[in-house]
Amino acid sequence: MERLFTRLFQRYGMELMLDNGMDCRPVNGVFFSVNSRSWQNMERKYIALGEIPRGQYICILPAYVGVDAGHTVSLQGKNYEVRRAEAVRFRAETMYYWCLCVEKGRADLW
Repeated sequence: MERLFTRLFQRYGMELMLDNGMDCRPVNGVFFSVNSRSWQNMERKYIALGEIPRGQYICILPAYVGVDAGHTVSLQGKNYEVRRAEAVRFRAETMYYWCLCVEKGRADLW
C-alpha cells in the first residue's frame, strides 16, 4: 500500500523541499490551502507593523519521509512550518503523512 501512495505522489505530486534542521531534500507531495469561514480565519488582526495575514495549509507527504512538527516545507520561494504531523496508517503500515502547516514568520492564534 505504501508503494502505491509513493507512486501516486511521484506521478501527481509537486516538488517540495523538506528541511528537518539537519538536511534539506526534495520530495514529491500534495500542498494546498485550507480556506475556512471560522472566526480564526475571518477576524483581521493588526500589530504595529501592519496586518497579520491568516492561513493554514495541508501538506500530504509519502511515508518514507518521516516528517515531524517543527520541520520546514518550502514551495515556490515560501517557507512553511509543520505545526502538526500525523502518520496515516492502514493496519500496521504507514501509508502517508498528513501535516498542518503555517507560513513561517507569521503569527497565528493556535
